[in-house]
Amino acid sequence: MASIRTIKLPRAVRLRPPHSTRIMALAHEGAVLDLPMLTLPRGADGVSYGVRLSDEDERVIAEYMQRRAIREPVSRVIAGLAYAAWRRRKSEQSSSPKGKKLVDHEGFFGGRREQERYYRSILNATKTNRDAIVLAEGGTGLGKSRVLAQLALDLASGDAPVIVAAPTIQIMAQIADEFVSIATGRMPGVAVILGKSQFIDSQKLAIWIDAARDDDDAKAAEEWMKQGAPPVPNGSYGERLHRFCPAVAWLADDLMTIAPSAPVADLTVDDLTKEDDPGRQICRDLRERAQNARIVMCSHAALVMDRKLKRMGNPGFLPDTPTVMLIDEAHQLASVAEAAHSSSCSLVMLRQVLLHMRSHVRGAGTCSERLERLIQQARKAPDGAAVTKDFLEKNEVGKIVDFLKRIPEGIGLSGAQKSIIQAGISVFQAVLRDDFGLYIRLSPVRRWPSLLSGPRSLRYFFKSFWESTSSAVLCSGTLFLPGKTPLDPLNISYVQTILSLPTQRVIATPPVHPKWATSYALMKPLGEELDSLLPPTERNGIDVKVFEVEHDRWLNAVAAKIGEIAETALGGTLVLIPGYETVEALELRLVGLGGRLVVQARDSGFAAARRQFINLYGQGVKPVWLATGPAWTGLDLSDHEKPAHEDFMLTDLVIPRIPFGTEHSTIHESRKEIHGFVYEVYRAAFQFRQGLGRLMRREGVAGRRLWLLDARMWRDDAPWYIAYFRRFF
Repeated sequence: MASIRTIKLPRAVRLRPPHSTRIMALAHEGAVLDLPMLTLPRGADGVSYGVRLSDEDERVIAEYMQRRAIREPVSRVIAGLAYAAWRRRKSEQSSSPKGKKLVDHEGFFGGRREQERYYRSILNATKTNRDAIVLAEGGTGLGKSRVLAQLALDLASGDAPVIVAAPTIQIMAQIADEFVSIATGRMPGVAVILGKSQFIDSQKLAIWIDAARDDDDAKAAEEWMKQGAPPVPNGSYGERLHRFCPAVAWLADDLMTIAPSAPVADLTVDDLTKEDDPGRQICRDLRERAQNARIVMCSHAALVMDRKLKRMGNPGFLPDTPTVMLIDEAHQLASVAEAAHSSSCSLVMLRQVLLHMRSHVRGAGTCSERLERLIQQARKAPDGAAVTKDFLEKNEVGKIVDFLKRIPEGIGLSGAQKSIIQAGISVFQAVLRDDFGLYIRLSPVRRWPSLLSGPRSLRYFFKSFWESTSSAVLCSGTLFLPGKTPLDPLNISYVQTILSLPTQRVIATPPVHPKWATSYALMKPLGEELDSLLPPTERNGIDVKVFEVEHDRWLNAVAAKIGEIAETALGGTLVLIPGYETVEALELRLVGLGGRLVVQARDSGFAAARRQFINLYGQGVKPVWLATGPAWTGLDLSDHEKPAHEDFMLTDLVIPRIPFGTEHSTIHESRKEIHGFVYEVYRAAFQFRQGLGRLMRREGVAGRRLWLLDARMWRDDAPWYIAYFRRFF
């Protein structure tokens, strides 16, 4: 219930009506930034105002008073905070370049108080400590992309170039939209760094066009190539990045848009040293452009690879001078770095290559038999088990490696088969290094084993990484996690550990989450569903047949429930799944959905599935998307062409099971050995919280339902590591 307070401010504080709203916005800002109160000078003339406090205002002011042990009247605290925030804004304006306003708070934020709080808390932290690494958690729908773009423009006038990094090209395009939207006048020198696999090789494309000459997609691709492979003008990632940096062209995403049947993954650039190819040349030009740009946008993978190259004494492609880094979805940076330093080999795929060779390579049959015995032994081990030298010796791995090394050239192996053999050699040899780990990973459905090798820690890599930054801002919807017990407070210890953050430089701003982000109906299993929707786990032992029977039962129950949900959904349905095997298994059981079903395939991937979902919705269909990977983070399925109350593009979010076991790196396995299973829980919690954020992307949407089908969460006898996930509601 709102309350009224009378306060007095110095006459110099001139505010436009409505006075109450503006004063409380200032007081709220001062409390969030933890500014010291400023009191009216003794004998100074003041102006009295009546202000209305909402429940949220009361809470924020009370927390501020408790934090600073203040026993003054609330009205005096409000006045002191409002005056302090007003003085701070005046100071910012006077210190910014003459005639240049730091940000138009009326127009830029559009009255979105949470977004302004988020922006100001980050800006204040960067000014408090010039070499700070700021951790800033901002909830879904807050508008973090807009805040990052504005921060980059604010900081680009400083001494260091600004790097804006995001995990995917989709989120990079979102940030590019905000740059174009808010930049007034000429933007500073900018560049975009994309991996070479994002660009099309014109020579490969020409070969495919010639082979598929009568195909409509081939004709469209040929016309696109003749035009210089420009961005497709339909809101594609390429078009949006091109508006930010006009040099962008020849993107794989654009080819996928105009020629959906093209084997895009086989047509991308794989070697930047070859000459006379426009796709390669643009990729090289963008990297050269980045050396002198004031703002560089890139992926997490580019950040990691640049630092990895420089640590090896090789030239990178990002500016060599210390930089300011603005990293979106920063919690994912650790996973990207771990993947870049790890390697894996599927034992089943390696066996298939050997079986292919046995008719014309002596010893291939014997080696495949040894590998089959190794596969059977690995399937009996628990997922994530460490591989010892004794295990390898018992399974004659030395003889397998010796054979792989002796495979002669010129026996007709494809590039993919050669890569599998090389991966096998490097993974098996990793066990000889004391600083490397080797682990067994089992696929969730058939328990097919892979061996994973890599370093046990990236402490020195991240030490070098953070030393190369003059300052950094790490943004994400998930940076804080609750501790193991219900009494433990929110903390950043997990993200500090996985990113090896230098503690003395870390500043964590208070998390900011819009209240409307939880305006959904929470749906959970009831009655008999508590048994049928119980996912199979190691409780069934390691008997493969028992596990497969239990898994089939669970898949059937989940598919039936998804069908029920789709029948009553007001709009589209997104099903977030931990991996492709489960996606493919559910696809077979949901054929009854017909043309409504969108399946994220391994070859065409996330972008194609997203495009299909949006197209079906545009045709009046209520699509159902079986999604994985990038869909857990940053995906925005909103119909911005319509007002919020008419936006039904995505109304139902389904999470069949807690995403345990999705992190495949030796570093993660090593952490679990040291800290225990709690680090697997924290890793799953990060992904789980990100997934929850896909549902509510706009204020004012209606008919949203969140379906958490993992029956383990709702059982009275749930162990702590399962019950932990209830704390996010």
